[in-house]
Amino acid sequence: MLMLNINNASWKKLDNIYEEAFLDGVRFIRKIGDVSLDIECSHCKSLIITIEDVDCMKKKNICEECYLIHYQPNAEKWNKGWRPS
Repeated sequence: MLMLNINNASWKKLDNIYEEAFLDGVRFIRKIGDVSLDIECSHCKSLIITIEDVDCMKKKNICEECYLIHYQPNAEKWNKGWRPS
């Protein structure tokens, strides 16, 4: 299954509040400037299912487990581009 990234869509302003985009024939409407989160962790590819996962996705684009296991003990290295294999 191909995942479409709504944030990379071509958004067109509808009015001063909303914008729209079409992806794969589906119309999406959002408030101007809103950014959607991915539904999977960028590191381990697990689905984002808890509010803690959402919070970590907003911070570092990873799930809570990756945040606790990989990011927190290695924050300095992580911020310089390091990622565990």
